[in-house]
Amino acid sequence: MTVTFPNFGPAALVLSKVLRELGVSHIAPRPNDEEALRLGIRFSPEEICIPFKYMVGNLIKAYEEGADTVLMAATSGPCRLGEYCELLKVVLDRSGYEFNWIVFETPNVIGMREFIRRIKSGFAGTEVKAHRAATSVAKGLFLTFAMDRLKGRTEALAGYITTPYKAVRLINDVEREIEDCPDLWGSLRIISKYKKVLYELKRVPKADPIRILLVGEIYTSMEREANGGIEETLMMMGCSVTKHMDMTWWIRHTAGEAVLPKALRRNDRKGIICEIGGYGKATVSEILKGKKIDGIVKIMPSGCMPEIVTKSYCEMLQEEKGYRILHLIYDEMSGNAGYETRLEAFVDMLERRRDVLAGNRHRIHKHGLCNDR
Repeated sequence: MTVTFPNFGPAALVLSKVLRELGVSHIAPRPNDEEALRLGIRFSPEEICIPFKYMVGNLIKAYEEGADTVLMAATSGPCRLGEYCELLKVVLDRSGYEFNWIVFETPNVIGMREFIRRIKSGFAGTEVKAHRAATSVAKGLFLTFAMDRLKGRTEALAGYITTPYKAVRLINDVEREIEDCPDLWGSLRIISKYKKVLYELKRVPKADPIRILLVGEIYTSMEREANGGIEETLMMMGCSVTKHMDMTWWIRHTAGEAVLPKALRRNDRKGIICEIGGYGKATVSEILKGKKIDGIVKIMPSGCMPEIVTKSYCEMLQEEKGYRILHLIYDEMSGNAGYETRLEAFVDMLERRRDVLAGNRHRIHKHGLCNDR
């Protein structure tokens, strides 16, 4: 048995290291690129979302390299009417790429006994002991949390750093070194090293950057190729970026649903009351928390049913409560120039609104809107 899995933010990198440490034969997916998207477009239904197409491309390339089993996490909900993994399997089977599937749904859906059985099936044919597997998974979780914390802190500080491109370069260097590192403990040491580098970067005295909250569909939020590197673009513009969804958020959210009884789970009464699938309800709840931000960028893949509902609700918030929200919809048309232009215009609007309309006279001259008298 040789397992594989689709890309999903840093999860693919961490999972590959965990499987390597446990001696499980696997083929890690190659980074998303035009070839993966082209394969996905060729074999997927035309109206399906871009995350689905990337996953199809990832799995086809892994199959051609010798993979025969797919490990994939899944959660309940009406994303493609709750049959996302099943649809993925049907599409690949019909195209001649027949895998064995091990789908990790949450225990509250399939039961703890079945959940444990599926975990064990992922190590079939190996001599991995339970305690060793638990230790490696724990280290993988620590690495995931550490990567997310460092990246989130770097994105938030980018607008305060004299040269924002150094913050972007730091994130890229961390990811590259972790990818080259052979073990989990070594990867954690890399995180510690770059924490020191981050706080040594020179900062602008009394900086007052535009603060952006980045929300939206989870795959598009975490996969650079699926969003055109939007975080890097905003950082290079000198913005302080806060991202709602990352792997840490997803793990905690999923674990909470799996472990806590329904009555004890967090249930935000603000925003969308009913479940609409995906994480659209959580997106709206995050917007309504009232964090100190200047604007919101909401991203989603074309055809995403839960996010279409969320977009309509957010448009109501724009009209009724004055939220400044930029909606960006991504599909297989990979040109980024149009997105960058819209982001530049949005950031410029936020800056003018804050500095000019709010009456910050000491900054009005920056926009050339008045003369000294």
